[in-house]
Amino acid sequence: MSAAYYAIFHLLVFEGSGLVTDVGDRLRSQVARAFSHTDMKQTCRSIVSGKPTDEVKWLMNGASFNAAKTFNGLQKARHRADYDVTQIHNRADVQALVSETEAAF
Repeated sequence: MSAAYYAIFHLLVFEGSGLVTDVGDRLRSQVARAFSHTDMKQTCRSIVSGKPTDEVKWLMNGASFNAAKTFNGLQKARHRADYDVTQIHNRADVQALVSETEAAF
């Protein structure tokens, strides 16, 4: 679950930093470092709720909605997996999350 979460996180960071800099730009890695999990969570929540902030309204489309929804679900699943020792995870559930991640890409 962690690998799937971090895959979608880094996809969003890559795409987001690309909106600010060119792919070959040396600043891209520095811009990418400015992305935080908490801010991304809030932004993705606003997209999924249909109430995006003014800063992200312009990039709303089906792909951004799917990526935001996947990010939110994976972040919750990763937190449960990493911090709730009472949770039991079966292979089918984890594979479903990985499939969601692949679809978001």
